[in-house]
Amino acid sequence: ISDCELGQFGKLNKNIAKSEILEKLETKLDSKRRISCKDALECAKNFNMADIRATLKTYKIDVKYCELGCFEEKKGKKFHIKSKIWIENS
Repeated sequence: ISDCELGQFGKLNKNIAKSEILEKLETKLDSKRRISCKDALECAKNFNMADIRATLKTYKIDVKYCELGCFEEKKGKKFHIKSKIWIENS
């Protein structure tokens, strides 16, 4: 799989974002502005897929739980903090 229909990876063409698509998608967003792949594809039935890709990208909406199993949930950068503690006797 080289391209995601929803534009999460690959280089498929995008059109111009549309507010009516955003209104439809916003009803399905979670608290972190993410939508499941299944819900996004369901909304795409009424619109052009290139318009859906553009709306997701423009409004920075992430897709989670890929229907094809490419990814479950995008995770941000992780920071690993290492610290050492030593005790001095006085």
